[in-house]
Amino acid sequence: MSVPSVLGAARDFFWDRQPTIQGAIGATELTLAVLAAVLLAWSLAWLAAAAGRRLPRPRARTVVGAAALAAGLIVLAAGLGHHLAASTVVLDGGSLREAGQQLAR
Repeated sequence: MSVPSVLGAARDFFWDRQPTIQGAIGATELTLAVLAAVLLAWSLAWLAAAAGRRLPRPRARTVVGAAALAAGLIVLAAGLGHHLAASTVVLDGGSLREAGQQLAR
């Protein structure tokens, strides 16, 4: 995964007349990266504000939200690691036998 190729694929998805699968994947990767960056920045800003002044003890809802964010980031990182380690799979509408061989790996 390279940033220029993801940005190019996302651009093609959003502005091209006929989006492709590659464009949809690029747009998804870009959307998730922006969402994760915004949520991480929000959390870091909240922590910086908490360090700067004394805040009351966080509510249980806040702790659960932080745990959910951490779990989501862990799942996202694991998925990215799996994606980068995977061999290239060509989805060309092959036979049922070829699909079974791919699933058996």
